[in-house]
Amino acid sequence: LERIGMGSYSAMFVEQMVDVSMLKSLSLKDLRDELRVTNMSDRRRIFNGILMLLSRDLDKYTLPEDGRILTHLFNVRVFNAWIRCAVQVNRATTCLIRAWYLIRDGVRWLLL
Repeated sequence: LERIGMGSYSAMFVEQMVDVSMLKSLSLKDLRDELRVTNMSDRRRIFNGILMLLSRDLDKYTLPEDGRILTHLFNVRVFNAWIRCAVQVNRATTCLIRAWYLIRDGVRWLLL
């Protein structure tokens, strides 16, 4: 209410214990009769603000269309495959370095 310039009505919303679930079913008639918002332009501003708030919240929780979900899952699988590949390369490199040290030290031991 403060954001849309209707902060003077916030005490009435608190007094009537209006919460988010009630906002979904609130009508212009409820604003006029129950919450005593007498000015028509104020009722419209509050009602439009409620609609904008609810549409923004619904957009946040809606699932993307099927194609985007599949694309996301494909991207995650590709990323995980690259990570597994990097781990295998790291293991192979470690083994080669250890083998090189063993061979080098073995040759030095044989030369003594």
